[in-house]
Amino acid sequence: MLRTQHLRDQRLAPIAEQARAIWTALRQESNVDLGAINWLGVNTSRRVELTGSVDGVEFSALSVMSQGELHALASALFIPRATTPDSPFRFIVLDDPIQAMDPAKIDGFIKVLSSLATTRQVIDFSHDDRLATDQTTRSRRAARRSDARTRF
Repeated sequence: MLRTQHLRDQRLAPIAEQARAIWTALRQESNVDLGAINWLGVNTSRRVELTGSVDGVEFSALSVMSQGELHALASALFIPRATTPDSPFRFIVLDDPIQAMDPAKIDGFIKVLSSLATTRQVIDFSHDDRLATDQTTRSRRAARRSDARTRF
């Protein structure tokens, strides 16, 4: 049993590290910090245990998070798992990922997606046009920079 837990911890370590990095980008203006991420349980009774702090005090972070923070946390946990280096899929599909997020978290999420889009195709289904608007704006800026470099 101890060996099994050790293997789980080894497999989870890079995913947990990336999840904490994504949470840091997404948590814009949130006072909830993500601590350890652990896999617990056996067979069909498995779960993830998250530790954290609120304003530096150890606390059950999930119980005080807003809906937008919970969506951001879910994305932070999902993206690393869905984009592991050994995954045969070079794309990620997201269904309304910014639902209930405030503008600061959306800005962080756009940065995470932009970084992700350098190595994967990102497909986003959303009723909210802020992601598409931002990507259009970024594309236009990049095209202007490219045109400016071509002229010289």
